[in-house]
Amino acid sequence: MRATIVPDMAVWRARLDVLYPLANLVKISAEDLEQLHPGLSAES
Repeated sequence: MRATIVPDMAVWRARLDVLYPLANLVKISAEDLEQLHPGLSAES
């Protein structure tokens, strides 16, 4: 995720919502997770 290139989190959410169902495992930093989905835990 490059928030400095595409600062609109809605764009990132829409892109990732397409990819999440295709993934068996998602590796994401705690900082990126908090930006994309505030309040969501890594275990979710």
